[in-house]
Order: sequence, then C-alpha cells, then structure tokens
Amino acid sequence: AQIYAVGGPQETAQLLFVFAVPAVLLTPRTFGDQTVYPLELRLVQQVGAGMPEFLDTTRLFLTPHPVGGDRYLTGYLEVPVQPGLRALRTAVMDPDGSAGDIGEVDSIEGPDFSASGLVLSDLVLGDSTSGLRWVTAGDTVPLSPLGSYAPGSSLELYYELHGVPVGTAYHAQIEVRGRRSNSIFAKIGRLFGGGGPNVAISFDGVTAARPMRARQTVNLARLGPGQYTLTLTVEDPSGDARHTRDVAFHVVAR
Repeated sequence: AQIYAVGGPQETAQLLFVFAVPAVLLTPRTFGDQTVYPLELRLVQQVGAGMPEFLDTTRLFLTPHPVGGDRYLTGYLEVPVQPGLRALRTAVMDPDGSAGDIGEVDSIEGPDFSASGLVLSDLVLGDSTSGLRWVTAGDTVPLSPLGSYAPGSSLELYYELHGVPVGTAYHAQIEVRGRRSNSIFAKIGRLFGGGGPNVAISFDGVTAARPMRARQTVNLARLGPGQYTLTLTVEDPSGDARHTRDVAFHVVAR
C-alpha cells in the first residue's frame, strides 16, 4: 500500500490510500458468467486520546475469467482527515477471513492546507502503464500501486502547492538518489565526493490556480535496479524558505 496526504474539497486534507493485492491470494466467486473478487478494506484513524474514526468498505472486482500469474487487483480510497498527527491502522482482507494483511503507521500528518504560506502535499507516485487512475479536481492522475518501475521507464509525479496566490513564482528542484548503503565501499565513495544525485531536475514555475496541482515526468533511464528516494524542494519567491517532500520507490527487473 501507498498512503499520501493530499488536498480534498475546499482546501481540506485527505489521505489517498492506494493498494495492490496479488490476485492468486484471493478466493474468486462466480456471478453469472463473471468472476468476482470481493475485497474488504478497513481503516482506523486515532488522533491523540480522541475517539477512533472507522472506515469499512467492500470492493468488488469483476473479470471475465479468473486472474492468474503475478497480476494484482488495484484500487484506492480517499479518507478525509483533520490537520494534525494521527496513527493509522489498515486491514485488507478476503471477506470470509481466509486471507488478509494488516498495516500500521504510528505517525502520519494531516496537513493544514488552509494555513497562510506555502504548504506542500505529499508526492504521489504514478506509472502510466499501471492501468490505475485517480480522478481529482477534474484531472486524471496515474498511480503506481506497487511503487516499482522497470529499468528505462518513466516515473509520473503528482503534487500540490497550497496557500499561495495565483500568479506566484517559485523555484523547484527534483533529485533522485540511491538509498544509502552502510558498506565500507559506499562510505569510502562518499568520503571522496561520491553520493551525488542520480537524477537532478531544476525548473521555475508560476502558480496558475489555488491550489496548484503539478505533474512531472521523471526519466529513470540512468537508474539500475535498486532502492531510491525522490526529493522535491520548492523555494518561495523570496528564497528565504525551502519546503521539502520525499518519496521512496524502487527499480526492478521485470
């Protein structure tokens, strides 16, 4: 699963919960001439000592025949959140209880997108070949449920700039770096000037809407298989403040 804090209606915040489930782990049912995969999703938010908030829903995936091989069933949920830190518990299950998985995030921030000054959303990973699309504010955004990419492919990035007027100029930079190794060879390489970004992109922009919903394509041709972190840095017009978000992904041979 991937979990992102992004904008909702009227400058509110929401969590975008993107999931992928191996089809072979689910029990298919038959409905007429269709194969049905029911999937139960539960999310529990806990803010401080307050009462937990629950979301419980069932998704039905219909296919003309059973899904085999290494294929996944993918989807997403949008969950409204208030500003502040929260714990999140997730459960993705076969409704009959025969299979499932539980995830826990001890601290995830609900941003205050109504605050004055620049506030960045999380960085949402996208893959144009995944077949999964998120529709938001009239835009269709590709998603990457697995957070993985083939060598030589491209990563689609989505993010939002909140809290700044239309027509505001800004400077942004995207860097992609390999996840650091603690081996002695990696440490020696960094000591002698190694460890720079594998990919670096700088650009200037002007906000055309509030919030500004931005898209960027990042070419991964220079990256071999491995774990990477993409970092976005945005400077406000004065250059006095830098706002940073990062997201992890991996490149795998397919």
